[in-house]
Amino acid sequence: MDSDTLQDFMPATGSREEKFSVLLAGKNSDDLKAIREVLSSAHFAVQHVGSFAEVEELWLQHRHHAVLLDVDNHESVAQALLAATQIKRHSSQQFLGYLADPILRSSGLAGDAIFARDARTLPEALLRCFEQEPGHGLQSS
Repeated sequence: MDSDTLQDFMPATGSREEKFSVLLAGKNSDDLKAIREVLSSAHFAVQHVGSFAEVEELWLQHRHHAVLLDVDNHESVAQALLAATQIKRHSSQQFLGYLADPILRSSGLAGDAIFARDARTLPEALLRCFEQEPGHGLQSS
């Protein structure tokens, strides 16, 4: 990923000092750590929580540019959908994406995007999504 490309985008507040913020949630702490490290090295500001139940409270405090929910098994789908619904109820414009394996992509996940659970490709995929769908809190400089 070209880091200059991410820096060409900025939050709608207009502040160049503010990084693109991501709230990452899921149950698998090892996966979350790897994803957080990759996103951070790609110049994203990442906060993560180890429970879908904590998503709404943290999002209300910080209003992240993107919320990513890591869905690693069928049992996580219902909890992720509940967290997504809570966020979208507050702001239908909030970007909400899922990280899911192909087998889970048809399990009723509803949001703005579903990304592969491959940490290496996530920064570029996330940036590409915002380039194609402007208006989720980012604008081109």
